[in-house]
Amino acid sequence: MKRSSEFIAGGGKGVYKPPLRGPVDPDRPVPFDLRPSPMRTNQPARALTCTGSSVWLACDGALKVWDVANAMSHGSGGDGNPPDDIDAAAFTYMGVEGMTLCLVADAANKLVWSGHRDGKVRAWSTEELVRSRRRTEPSLCWIAHRSPVLSMVITTYGELWTGSDGGAIRAWPWETTSHALCRAEEETMSAASLMARSYVDLRARGTAAGATSLANTDVYFLLSEHANGRVWSGGPLALAIWDARTRDVLKVFGPSVQSEFSSPDISPVRDSMWDDDVRSSMSKASKKEKAGTLSFFQRVIGAADAVRRAASGGQGGDDSKKVDALVAAVDGTVWGGYPSGMIIQWDGLGNRLQATIFIPVPVRSLCAVGTRIWVGYADGRIQVLADTGKVLGVWIAHSAAIVHMEKCGSFVFTMALHGGIRGWNIGSPCPIDGILQIEMQSKAETYTQERTFKILAGTWNVAEEKASLKSMQMWLASATHAGVVFVGLQETEMSAGAIAMAAAKETVGLQEKSSANGQWWLDNLGAALGENQDFVRVGSRQLAGILIGVWVRNELIPFVGEIDAAAVPCGFGRALGNKGGVGVKILLYRRTFCFLSSHLAAHMDAVGRRNADFEHIYHQMKFGRSSGGSGTCLSRYNFTELLALGKEVVSETVIEAMMPDLADADMIVWVGDFNYRIDDLAYEDAIDLISSRQWEVLLPKDQLRIEMTGGRVFQGMREGPLRFQPTYKFDKGYSNPLGYDSSEKKRIPAWCDRVIFRDSYDGTEAKKKFNLSHPVSASVISYDACMDALDSDHKPVRCLLNVDIAVINEAARRRAFCELMLNNPHVQKWMDQLNSIPETVVSTNKIILEDGVPSILKAINESSRQCVVFELRCEGDPAEATVSAAARVTVRAGFGLPPWLQVTPASGMIPPKGSMEINLKFMNVLPDEFMEGGGPAFGLDNRGKAVNLVFSYKGSLSSSCKRYQVAVSSPSVGQGSQDREPKFRLQRSNVLASRLNSEDTKDLLLL
Repeated sequence: MKRSSEFIAGGGKGVYKPPLRGPVDPDRPVPFDLRPSPMRTNQPARALTCTGSSVWLACDGALKVWDVANAMSHGSGGDGNPPDDIDAAAFTYMGVEGMTLCLVADAANKLVWSGHRDGKVRAWSTEELVRSRRRTEPSLCWIAHRSPVLSMVITTYGELWTGSDGGAIRAWPWETTSHALCRAEEETMSAASLMARSYVDLRARGTAAGATSLANTDVYFLLSEHANGRVWSGGPLALAIWDARTRDVLKVFGPSVQSEFSSPDISPVRDSMWDDDVRSSMSKASKKEKAGTLSFFQRVIGAADAVRRAASGGQGGDDSKKVDALVAAVDGTVWGGYPSGMIIQWDGLGNRLQATIFIPVPVRSLCAVGTRIWVGYADGRIQVLADTGKVLGVWIAHSAAIVHMEKCGSFVFTMALHGGIRGWNIGSPCPIDGILQIEMQSKAETYTQERTFKILAGTWNVAEEKASLKSMQMWLASATHAGVVFVGLQETEMSAGAIAMAAAKETVGLQEKSSANGQWWLDNLGAALGENQDFVRVGSRQLAGILIGVWVRNELIPFVGEIDAAAVPCGFGRALGNKGGVGVKILLYRRTFCFLSSHLAAHMDAVGRRNADFEHIYHQMKFGRSSGGSGTCLSRYNFTELLALGKEVVSETVIEAMMPDLADADMIVWVGDFNYRIDDLAYEDAIDLISSRQWEVLLPKDQLRIEMTGGRVFQGMREGPLRFQPTYKFDKGYSNPLGYDSSEKKRIPAWCDRVIFRDSYDGTEAKKKFNLSHPVSASVISYDACMDALDSDHKPVRCLLNVDIAVINEAARRRAFCELMLNNPHVQKWMDQLNSIPETVVSTNKIILEDGVPSILKAINESSRQCVVFELRCEGDPAEATVSAAARVTVRAGFGLPPWLQVTPASGMIPPKGSMEINLKFMNVLPDEFMEGGGPAFGLDNRGKAVNLVFSYKGSLSSSCKRYQVAVSSPSVGQGSQDREPKFRLQRSNVLASRLNSEDTKDLLLL
């Protein structure tokens, strides 16, 4: 069918204009799409971590590991991947029993640690994985907690700490861990037993010290703050700061802490995390409404809201005070993100340095990248901040909340709530972004493919009747040619009880559960289509009597994903569902299709109300279950509070919040009983014109065509040629084709039931060759009514559409991207600049410590332009344990410092032509007399010891580093008086040292 035969509405501008797509988004850097969001998956993504060369993703029942270098070369295709990840780069799949909740990379030992819902911790050898190129078994596995392992961290002193429910934190001394890892394969059970009983209970230590509130918080955060040798732990409403060397708690604070704890060893500080000035910027509770008489419906909604609160366990409180993300910067400060959009920076002891709301959208993740802080928001945005808090860049990175961010080589990998993983250049925003945009745009044809399928759209007002299977089959006969079938029904049930129940369901959150009538219709429509044979029902939604169901043919199912549904009531007070709309959104070939079914206001003279119903549905149809997108986050702010954030932020955020979800759809198909009538025509005259099929006389009087022509409704959308008779109102059960309303009212026949659609063209453009800028092109094949269906006073309507789609070949696009990154001379020039390392001078390569006297290591940045980012780690010292020859991993004491050595700061930033004095101090350590669980104690005489410190330094955005070794010796045996030395008991030693080689350099710094 030619497009010229279709009717095109006016006014398709602004929010009604189809979104302009393209091979690249001009408003953001070009990403490395390591894993496009899975179309459909039974393995939700849970956690992400990166080693120096690989990306590890934890899913339910599996670990997925990408070798980044391989993904940028011959592993760009995903032919060997599971079906739900066919668009991802090739990865290694390792099945894991149970749910993985957290991951942490141990660069020194080339391990990745995983924490699980069943309380187990596993260690995975990255070296073994690289060698075998296939799944491996864990090197070590033991039950670390009786409850889920919620968080893990490797401390400055090389220990593994794990967090669980009820404030449980356990430290696993490296001596124990190294002994267990070095056991032979046949001693696996013995190794697990050793680990299970050999831990230090930090909650007990903290409680004994007076920090009684530790037990009230589930430990979702464990964060190593390396500069000062501390660990931050806690949950959304309470945080604790620990000394990683002594394992002493220094401070506990937060809204849920009844009595703030501060160690006597630190200066008392007030709780700056939730200061009054911070609270004043948050949303304040609204005043109580004035008492008044509640309507019956208000009481129904109130009761339903009470049910919802009870179902949620009564959890409430001010979400604006809950920490959602935490990260330690290289300079020893810690940054936190909140649901209000607040970002707070503290010093190493929890004193607030600054607090700002840049964007009033929930912060879901944070990542320290050199001297920068990357912020991931719930609406999919990334914001890059300088260490001063200045905004360097912001862009939309994903279509869902960014829940994890990790640095790997020259990329920062971000993971969205839907499981998609993208890599962003570590220097973005930078000139490389513009080069890649131009080059990737020019190569678009090399990674573009065409796909074609058909959509059958049907609508029927069933007038509370249950149609026969025969009527359904006649109506949907064209489904044999369709790849997608979607059906919209109206008036499946219209009783007052059904409408009230629907309103309660919407409030309680049970809206996705259809009523008995709704389920009957879905089941019988599925039977008419051949569900479970030819089609799969992928989505449905009901709002009182309005129902929608979407079915996809089996062969298209692998290309369908991100299915969601929504509803908008338009009845009394915009709250009741007797009128309104329901919708289902799907991704098909990674293009957004929105299908809607509506029932608009009735009666001949209600044109304005019908138009208003359309506008309300178009702007309020919000897909997305709980992503916390920009469309919902503004509700916690009033206008005055928004103005306080600054005009720039307000204008940008409000505009984005006002953008309807439907405006971002590549194709909309909208069906329903729109209730538009035929004007200025008597009943008898209408019957005569219908009998003679004089559509050209009737159509100019059709209210919908009049309103669409004027651009007042369905702006910019299209409709097939109306060459069938009006579908309303018939006498039920009569086969007379002219058997319209014979009652006293004699309602004038009308085309109430319609199918309207929009693709990627706004109607003013001539149809061009398909491309990625206009990826969806649709045309009408047939548009008619099923006049033989006698079950209702409406006749069912159907429209068959042909759809052409421009599809991105993800593997081909990755190859094009990687070729540019590796071979383009302009890109290489800028990458060389990013990776340049300033000349840095270190004052000495040998230090002999003295009792009670700090030694100074001075580092000088010779560059006049670049900052230097540095970090001090330890290579270790000779092992005292015997290593089994059958051991599968070679272990040293991490990059952790020995407990007798205090280094301050152990990381930081040196400005151009600046210097940094680093204090090294000997701290006497006595072995623990006991360990929780009865495990062995490995005490050491720490005098006369020597270690090799590695001073690693790089540019602020370099992906590699240079090293300078400093030999550090503890005081000799017998030197000084032990009475002058600070003493404490600690279970710790370094074992199994091995020298770093050139391959270690990339893994050394994870800054």
